[in-house]
Amino acid sequence: MLNHLNCMKVFNELDDIYMSKKIDRLNLLSFLKDKVYDSPMIYWNINSKNEINYDCSLGIDDSFIQLYNSDYIEFDRLHPKRIGHQVLNQSNVMCELDYIDKETYERSTFYNEFLKKQDAYNVIQLHLTHKDKAFGIINFLRNKNRYNDYLTLSFITKIISTHEFYNNREISDEINRYDLTRRENEIFNLLKSGYSYKDISNRLFISLNTTKTHAKNIFVKLNIKSRYELNGF
Repeated sequence: MLNHLNCMKVFNELDDIYMSKKIDRLNLLSFLKDKVYDSPMIYWNINSKNEINYDCSLGIDDSFIQLYNSDYIEFDRLHPKRIGHQVLNQSNVMCELDYIDKETYERSTFYNEFLKKQDAYNVIQLHLTHKDKAFGIINFLRNKNRYNDYLTLSFITKIISTHEFYNNREISDEINRYDLTRRENEIFNLLKSGYSYKDISNRLFISLNTTKTHAKNIFVKLNIKSRYELNGF
């Protein structure tokens, strides 16, 4: 997985890509495959009934998705209906081996009759959430000998969740009030609360230069010259 320096680089690149509006979900999977986890992957949407709907995939044939939906979805221990809202909201990264021991898993129908035939050992599942509600899943089909850095994946999942939610849903009136982007609104509120540029960079996992660039854009939109004039808003 990624070392600390590369993690920060990935976080910043994700921010920049979403800010540029040059990303869709297939592009997101391509980015993750290139920068984070080189494996086949799937993006699912989750509705209010904890049902999953296929969105897109990378490195996976349509027949794999069809076979899963028709014959093996009921054997999937990570399906939202099986793990429930509480687990979805509390654990944003998990795999089957978090639930059962290795021997039991390797005797399971899901592994032997489905994943094994797709040259995959198991699935790492990322839960995309907003305000204690899951709205999406990203599945990585994992190689048996691949090391899992859950901490790194957890941080990346949180960043993707925030971007994906605001990238695909209407932003609140408060955010749109001054025509600020979602990230600009975050920085606007932190600046008003007295955070320094360095504190904001550390809090949002972005570079100091990126924070300052956002701040300049905010000042232009609000027609002010410095952070000290924010108290009027």
